[in-house]
Amino acid sequence: MSSHPSFELDWNLLRTFFAVARTGSLAGGATQIGITHPTAARHIQLLEERLEMSLFTRTPRGLKLNGAGQRLQRCAESMHRGALAVEAVCDELRATPVRHLRIATEQLLAGLLPSVVLQELRNDKQVSIDLVVTDEDVDLISRDADIALKTRRPEQQDLLVRCVGELELGLYTAPVECGSTSQEMGEEIEKLPLVDDLGHNQFGAPERTEFKSDYLSGRIAAVRSGWGVGVFPKSCPEVRDLTCLKHAGTLQVWLAARPEVRDSRHLTDAFRNFGDAVRKCLEPA
Repeated sequence: MSSHPSFELDWNLLRTFFAVARTGSLAGGATQIGITHPTAARHIQLLEERLEMSLFTRTPRGLKLNGAGQRLQRCAESMHRGALAVEAVCDELRATPVRHLRIATEQLLAGLLPSVVLQELRNDKQVSIDLVVTDEDVDLISRDADIALKTRRPEQQDLLVRCVGELELGLYTAPVECGSTSQEMGEEIEKLPLVDDLGHNQFGAPERTEFKSDYLSGRIAAVRSGWGVGVFPKSCPEVRDLTCLKHAGTLQVWLAARPEVRDSRHLTDAFRNFGDAVRKCLEPA
């Protein structure tokens, strides 16, 4: 018989561990699962004390899993996913299901969302919508969001995936004075620097870049100020005062949802209605 005392598993501690491990910080993990920063710190401390070992390495950039932490994460991954599935089923078995919809989208597509979300609220006046705008990958399996709107097909397995249309792009510059000819503007394009990554992909000239920003609004502001040209969605409200020099291609738009959405009538309806509304917004005028 083992002389070591048995380890009493506390799912709350493991849940916090997974969130902190995925976000790389106590604050990020706490926000993700809806607890306070002190509570997250206490959970990690308790877990490490019960295991009698540290799980993270403290770095200037945050918390990084050490060898023991990586092993625990791999070992308990199936438990983590199973618990999430149980939580989803419990939500559906409630007499009054929580009508909350968490939607994640990229900056390029954020301009579409106000009218789409408004349409969803009209379809279901009791639903509460939480909109997250991020260009980072969203883990739908781990319930980072219920629905994600992306410009590339999601790679996670078992997701509900639907192509809802194409996003039209334009090559934009600062407002041009009246009287300039299209030929004159075309000749100037080759001389102007690019300010965004889509421009690099389109023209294959990263050496022309003079302005970089992680934020779409920052790149649009740079073009408006005369830094150069940029490739932006034609549907973006912020480009209405810019001059569109020419069509710059399209990007497919994908709608994805976590697998448990299949088991929820109100989430299934939201997925369908949301997709239909996005498709309508993407249709040429």
